Amino acid sequence: MPEGPFDLTKHTYLSVNVQLTDFNYSKQVNKISNFSLLVGEDDFTTLDLIDEMVKSATGLHVMKSTGHFPFHEGPREFEEVLNQVFE
Repeated sequence: MPEGPFDLTKHTYLSVNVQLTDFNYSKQVNKISNFSLLVGEDDFTTLDLIDEMVKSATGLHVMKSTGHFPFHEGPREFEEVLNQVFE
C-alpha cells in the first residue's frame, strides 16, 4: 500500500478491501482512552458483536434507519453527530 496519496479507483478499493477482510480492532481498543462509537441501527455488526468496544466507549450514537454505512445512508444526521462529538 502506498505511503502517500493514491488514486481512489476500483483497483485501489479492491486491493485494500482484500486486506481488511479479517480486520478486527477490538483487541486494541483498550489503547484508546477516549472515543465514541457511531453505528447504524440496522448494521449487520450488531452491538453484541462489539460489546467490549461499547463498554469502553465514552459515547454511543445509534443512527436510526441506517446500516453499515451511516455516513452514506444518513449524511445529515451523520454530520450532526460528528459536530456534537468534536465540539
